[in-house]
Amino acid sequence: LYNEATMKGMLSILQDYVNRCQDGDEKAVSPKIDLMMTLDTKNDNATPIIKPSVIVFEMVCMDRDDPQAAKDFDEFLGRFKKLRGWFPHWDGKWDGIHHLPMSKISLGFTRQAPAVTKEGRENVRPYNKTTYGSNSPLKNGFVEAYGNLLDRLAHDKHDVHCVFQVGVGGGAQRRNGVAGKSAISHRNARTMIVFDLFRPETKESIAAAVE
Repeated sequence: LYNEATMKGMLSILQDYVNRCQDGDEKAVSPKIDLMMTLDTKNDNATPIIKPSVIVFEMVCMDRDDPQAAKDFDEFLGRFKKLRGWFPHWDGKWDGIHHLPMSKISLGFTRQAPAVTKEGRENVRPYNKTTYGSNSPLKNGFVEAYGNLLDRLAHDKHDVHCVFQVGVGGGAQRRNGVAGKSAISHRNARTMIVFDLFRPETKESIAAAVE
């Protein structure tokens, strides 16, 4: 569940991962790990159920038998566990029996009501969208600047709902690029940010989203 301290702690973990996701980085993260992070602020989707603001931290290790991959995965997972709140968590068990596939975990968040509408949209409302991508490391000040902005949105009084998603480079993008399996232009990117603001068609809400 969202709170400002947890959000900034997550952004700090995210910044460290982004700045270590490529070959040649100091303490480079194994390419067998993938990471994505989302903040989803209050979203009613015209249903009786009011969703709380939540932070979703998705990390996948494709090979626990690889010592470097396992070490890096456990490092970031351990930092995440120190920040998390009381909401249910799916860590997976490494005995091959109790592991819960990421596809099953994310199904309710991305494909089923009330997280999405019956048409599959994240929100029924009109929206303002901004996207960013960069091959550069995240600079000092990123955590505080984004943390403050996201906290304002989590407590917004103009009925603006935010979905902030960050895809991180490295991982499968780097691995598949090296193997010649991918020719997508952003395979060497460090950061891919999607910043969506859903709001009603009122002057106040539109102005708040634009600001």
